[in-house]
Amino acid sequence: MVRGVLVPGRKPKAEEEEYELGRTLEMMDGVAVYSFRNGMESLTKALEDHLRSAPNVNILVDTKISKIKMLENQFLEVRNLILSSNWVLHIC
Repeated sequence: MVRGVLVPGRKPKAEEEEYELGRTLEMMDGVAVYSFRNGMESLTKALEDHLRSAPNVNILVDTKISKIKMLENQFLEVRNLILSSNWVLHIC
């Protein structure tokens, strides 16, 4: 009984203040939200794994690029600084 006098009790849930969300619910209406168990990196890792398994894809890491030029018909020319080789890529 003494404790109830000295320490105020907890308010019933109906009296507790609610967390103010502002316009969050309104802004999120119609928006899809995704989460990834192992973080966002799992998306890029899956893309990398898929591309590495494709026979017509070469992934070059630590490659210096000297020039990127947009060609006609949505083609992109990429020039390697060290090997002086060109790649022409099609952008979908």
